Formats: sequence, C-alpha cells, structure tokens
Amino acid sequence: MLLSRRDLCTSLNSLEFLGNCNLAQRCQAGLRGNRTHKLWEKAASKMSCTIEKALADAKALVERLREHDSAAEALIEQTTALNKRVEAMKQYQEEIQELNEVARHRPRSTLVMGIQQENRQIRELQQENKELRTSLEEHQSALELIMSKYREQMFRLLMASKKDDPSIIMKLKEQHSKELQVHVDQITEMAAVMRKAIEVDERHGCKEQERISQLEVRRKLQSTDVKGSQDPSRCLMVLLSQPLTAVVLPLPCWSRGSTTAA
Repeated sequence: MLLSRRDLCTSLNSLEFLGNCNLAQRCQAGLRGNRTHKLWEKAASKMSCTIEKALADAKALVERLREHDSAAEALIEQTTALNKRVEAMKQYQEEIQELNEVARHRPRSTLVMGIQQENRQIRELQQENKELRTSLEEHQSALELIMSKYREQMFRLLMASKKDDPSIIMKLKEQHSKELQVHVDQITEMAAVMRKAIEVDERHGCKEQERISQLEVRRKLQSTDVKGSQDPSRCLMVLLSQPLTAVVLPLPCWSRGSTTAA
C-alpha cells in the first residue's frame, strides 16, 4: 500500500517531535542531575563547616574548663590559707584571753618582764640542749672508737691464744711498739714546734724590751734641757744609769763635736 506525500510528511514530523521530546527529557534529566550535584556539594560544604565549627567550639570549651579548673585550684589555696590564718588568729585570741585572765591582778610591766625572763630561760635551755646533744655525739663517737679498738685487741688475743704461735705474738708486739713510736714521734714534733714558738716569743719579747729601753733612754735625753745636754758628765750619768741590754744610741751634739775635733 503506497503512502501519500502528506502522510510521509506527517510521519516525519511526528518522528521529529518524538526525538525532540526525548532530547528535551534527556536535557531536563541532565539539568536535574547537575542541580542535585550542586545541592550535594553545598550540603557537604555546609557539613564540613559545621564540623569545623563544632571542633573549634569544643576546643574553646576545653580551654575554658582548664581556666575554670586553675581558678578553682587558686580559690582552694586561698581558702586554705585564710582558714589557717583564721585558726591562728583564734589561737592568738585564746592565748590573749588566757593571759588577760591570769594578769587581772598584775600590771603589764611585770607580765612583760616575766615573758622576757621565760624567753631567756627557753633560749638557755635550747642552748643547753644543743651542748648536751653535741657532747652526747662526741661521747658516742668516743665509745664507738674505744669499742672498735677493744674488738681489734680481743680478736688479736683470741687468734694468738688459739694458735699459740710466738711469731704472731711478736708481730703484735712489733705493731704495738710501732704505734707507740708513731705517737712518741708526734709528741716530739709537737714539743719541738712548741719550743720553737717559745723561742720566737722570747726573742720577740727581748727585742721589745730593748726597744722600750732605747725609747726610755731617748726620752730621758730629750727631757734634759739644752744646758744639761751640753754637760757631758750629766749625759754620761744618764747613759750609765740604763741597763746594758739597751741598744747603742746616736751620740749627742757635744760628743760629735769632740770626735770631730779629735
């Protein structure tokens, strides 16, 4: 059956219309896909922003909690210090009340004197305690030394009595003699040092005595007036009156003149 030209045209137009509809549907589907993709991107970006904001808020909250903890600790320390101070003030107030009750029939000066005396006695007792402690430590160290020496000697004697060896006894005697010799040497050294110190002191004393006598002679020579100093007999009497240990002094002016004349 042959189709007319008009039918062919209508069929072609219908086919074109159908194709255009399919293309339009495809375009609409693509546009819808793009829109959904953009919406998903926007939603993802919003979600990431909200997560970052939540993390930042959490960090800020943690920092605030730390600050609050530190402030709470500081407040606790302050409260403990205040409690201690209040307790000390209460104790001080109680002591003052006790003192006032005791001192109702006493003047304040006597109370102050009594407190000072008690403080002095407490200090003396503390000093005595320190001295006793030091003496006790010294006695303990001395006892430990004595006991150690005693143990050594007893051990040596036991060893010697067990073995009955004369060589051990001789060694012990030699060791004891060596120790005694060491002590004797130390004592002799100390005696020599003391002797030298005494000699030096005596020499220094002799020099000081000579210096004093020399100064006395000079003072006596200077105390004489000009007329008396020109008198040789008087000066000789002054010089002869001094001890022989005096140091030789410079000659006076009349003796110098006589020596130059000679």
